[in-house]
Amino acid sequence: MQTLNSLFHISYGTKLDKNKTYETNKEPILFVSRTSKNHGIDLICEKQIGLIPNLANTISVPLGGEGRLTANVQFNEYYNGQNVAILTPKIPMTLNQRIYYSLAIRANQFKYSAFGREANSTLGDILLPSISELPDYVYKENTYDFKTNSNNQSKLTTSYKIFSLLELFDILKGNYISEEDAKKCPYGNIAFVSSGRFNNGVKGLIQLMGNETTIFPENSMTLAKNGSVGVCHYHEEPIVCTSDVLVLKYKFKNLTKYEGLFFKVLIEQHIFRFNYGRKITKDRLKEIQMPIPFKNNKIDYEYINNFIKSKDFSDCI
Repeated sequence: MQTLNSLFHISYGTKLDKNKTYETNKEPILFVSRTSKNHGIDLICEKQIGLIPNLANTISVPLGGEGRLTANVQFNEYYNGQNVAILTPKIPMTLNQRIYYSLAIRANQFKYSAFGREANSTLGDILLPSISELPDYVYKENTYDFKTNSNNQSKLTTSYKIFSLLELFDILKGNYISEEDAKKCPYGNIAFVSSGRFNNGVKGLIQLMGNETTIFPENSMTLAKNGSVGVCHYHEEPIVCTSDVLVLKYKFKNLTKYEGLFFKVLIEQHIFRFNYGRKITKDRLKEIQMPIPFKNNKIDYEYINNFIKSKDFSDCI
């Protein structure tokens, strides 16, 4: 391991105020700010005479605010706003190495807080793997062929029927596990699911210490009733859960992953109905009504599968 400032030159770039930029398509250049969204790109502005942009393939690092340490490799020359550091490698680095280091920098976000402990004075002290310590996959070429299905889009059906969620799904009962107890479990192969929005709700993989906790079956869905209320996830494998989620099991068949994702999207269209003050209850689940493709007096599963498969990058699912 070595410090960030032994791997990179740290500068502060153009330090341009956003209110001194002008959006334009004439002589355009990217403006990178402290935002965590859109690769750090806030807008496209007009080049300014005498203001030298940052070089392409350098790494922008917000030092504070909501986007603190959201490091990004910038592929084009750019201006940057206040409180953004610019990292230039001290030795030649491949694109893969730069991307790896940007992700390694992001992994240190938990050490800092917005408008509290920011990274202005300590960025250079962050420990990162040395070049010789980088994992093998950094040096592998990306051979995956990301194909889009733009010419194979499934046509929308006009044949559908409205179902309530409770007509289609059973709510499974069982013994849940608390986060405190889950933390005491050793690493294993059962997904521990909570009410989070990200990572499919999975907090980790655990091995249960006893048989008190219910292992819910594969092809189940979880619906958050606390935390990220209304967020729904489909699970191909068996899971254990906290009591912050409801476990739903489709009544009529084992769902394919494409069908599971289809229902997930339909259920999440009703997130607006719920919040921290209006939690999900069994009675309120009756409010969730969904239009389901319907053909020959039965649900059209073939259409559902083909519809999801026709979406761009569906072969990555």
